Order: sequence, then C-alpha cells, then structure tokens
Amino acid sequence: MGENITKTNVTDMMHKIFESERMGYAYFYPRDGGYRQEFLISTTPENMANFLGSHFYGAEKMVITDICD
Repeated sequence: MGENITKTNVTDMMHKIFESERMGYAYFYPRDGGYRQEFLISTTPENMANFLGSHFYGAEKMVITDICD
C-alpha cells in the first residue's frame, strides 16, 4: 500500500479500467470495524482474484458488483 499515487497514475489506472470494458465496484469492509472502502475496478477474473487476494486478511466482508449493481 505505500505507493506514491500521483494524478498521472490515477489517470492511467482509470484508462486501463475503461479499456477493459468490464468495470465494476468493490466494497471492502475492514475487519477492525473501520469505514467501508469503495474501489472502481476492472472485473476481469484475473483482476478480481488479485483484489481478493490482496485484501483477504484485513476484510470482514467484500462485495464485488458490476456498474449496474
């Protein structure tokens, strides 16, 4: 997580998600009772697996849905 996120990085990530034509939302509910976090992600099988794997231990619950919910 300690990445330095710049406006250019965010723009590049957004372009990759839009180009995948498989856009969705991931809702992350932390195990420690913190606030829900929302992510815009590409819902390709590989990307969903990476998202789930990278947030597995800190999550009480995760919900992934398409843009139509």
